Amino acid sequence: MVDSHSVAHLIVGGLLGANGDGASVGCSSDRAQQVIRAIAERPYVGSAQICKELGITREELRAVYAQARVNPAMQAVLAKSPFYYLTKVLERLSKDEVRTTQVLRREPMKSPYETLELFISADCNVNCTFCYRRDRDYGDQRILAPAEFVAIVDEFAASGGKQMDVSGGLEPLLSPAIADVFKAGIDRGLRVNLYTIGNALHNPKIADLLMQLSQIRISFTAHDRDSYVKMMGVDHFDRVTTNARALMKRKLDTNSPVGIGTSYVVTPEVFRNIPKAVAFAVELGMEFFDLRSVSVWAADDYSMEDRAELGAILDGVRRDQARGAYGKLKVSIADTFGSITNPSANPLPYVNHDLVNMLVHYRLTVTPAGKVFPLNILGQPTREDERFLIGRVGAEKTLAEAMSGRKPIPFEPDLLLAHDKTLVIALSKLQADLDFGIPLAENPFAPQ
Repeated sequence: MVDSHSVAHLIVGGLLGANGDGASVGCSSDRAQQVIRAIAERPYVGSAQICKELGITREELRAVYAQARVNPAMQAVLAKSPFYYLTKVLERLSKDEVRTTQVLRREPMKSPYETLELFISADCNVNCTFCYRRDRDYGDQRILAPAEFVAIVDEFAASGGKQMDVSGGLEPLLSPAIADVFKAGIDRGLRVNLYTIGNALHNPKIADLLMQLSQIRISFTAHDRDSYVKMMGVDHFDRVTTNARALMKRKLDTNSPVGIGTSYVVTPEVFRNIPKAVAFAVELGMEFFDLRSVSVWAADDYSMEDRAELGAILDGVRRDQARGAYGKLKVSIADTFGSITNPSANPLPYVNHDLVNMLVHYRLTVTPAGKVFPLNILGQPTREDERFLIGRVGAEKTLAEAMSGRKPIPFEPDLLLAHDKTLVIALSKLQADLDFGIPLAENPFAPQ
């Protein structure tokens, strides 16, 4: 009797050549490499479609997947995917196979939510040109008291939540609840991430708490004072750079594991400054640098020439990083650029629209006024659309009670930020594979 692993090895051997590693010359080797390249180029395409396009059977594809999971050369091809973050999300969801399958099968879960996006501030002291709120605030809505925010954190942690992102709405460090929220998340064992513009990081009341966070990302779309003023609407350049350097020094002095970095929002007006911005992040001593597009669906904002130039700049950043030019700085390039530089690489036709309703299991957003929304963008002051309001939380209503009013989320691409987009694409891919008879643990991105 031959076991399934041996059968897979025989099949993949036929595709890859006698050595099973794609090294031999011939059609079988070329065919297998074609399969891997096709998956790397469009990791959002379901396995059934891959089989149809390449004229191979499900068992042949499963055999290639089995080999890809352990073959360094194949993994190197997959690692160069223009949708790199999607491949990492596929890996993460596959690693959490039981829970992901429960989500896709609509089964009851012990832990209904993974991440709480907690907006705690109704104030901001900059006016970024790319901000969704642009000159808007939360009006006359009553902002939750610090104790109410802490109660939300307590309940979220007790429900099995794992991560809290203190972010958005406006500037979180201006909230009187900031220290209480940090402490509550840390004390309850949550991974706590802070997303800030960085001009209030020097607050001595939170200095020790900052060193206990998992990550601090400073929104710093600039490479010098002039570019900062143009993008952020104020001249806080010196204050933010001083705060960033002081934060890195304190991290080193205390041997804190907190990750510290900056983000850069790319628009058609500033994309040519990307190399300068990366160099400035290196100068600041940052550990990571996130390149993000101002809109998920921004391809129409760029001319064909601009797209080609942007693609060349991003390729140059990737090459420089690969050769170690940035030292300890890790540059990440959002998947959304893949659709900007190559508009034909469009995941939308492969998305199961209904799966947008599953995103609440991975992230839910609470606004400063206690409104609960299923997506980050809907919690912003300019997007508080009652059609998407799940419920309200506060002194008289728990998060569970607020979530009891959950209603279907319509699939509207403009409402999807990058992380939401990547999640729904990944879930659609894995759902299609499950329906095709390929479990999560058998896809080529599944961790070994």
